[in-house]
Amino acid sequence: MKTHTKKPNSILSKILGFCLLISCSDNYLVHETRIIDSDQVMPLAFYCYAEQGQEYDTWAPVYNYRILRVEPNEFTDAEIYFHAYITLNDSVLYEGVHNVLHSGEKLVYGEFRPNVNFPPHYAHQVTPLAMISVEYPREGN
Repeated sequence: MKTHTKKPNSILSKILGFCLLISCSDNYLVHETRIIDSDQVMPLAFYCYAEQGQEYDTWAPVYNYRILRVEPNEFTDAEIYFHAYITLNDSVLYEGVHNVLHSGEKLVYGEFRPNVNFPPHYAHQVTPLAMISVEYPREGN
């Protein structure tokens, strides 16, 4: 003798599934508001050249940068950091961070001279890279 089990009503199960779906909310997601898209808000232009290093037969990189603050009235109390990198193939030989001093100007010029020396054979093999990051104080502080 075969026993039949009743299948739940498909319309009722769809309604129940829909109710469960809409009852879920994103109230538990945390959105970090201290991080901004610095590429859009503060574009960066930089160039890097080599000068005589502090030791004999070495060279040192010198970074010059310009940061355009698209919205100069916004992020006036933000900390802006210039990140400098020297890469060789897929390796990072140097990375340094420089705090950019600004007074809310629209265009910020600066120079960063890392305290690092490289042998002369690296001069034409390395690639300088740079980026900026922006951090502003938490609300209520």
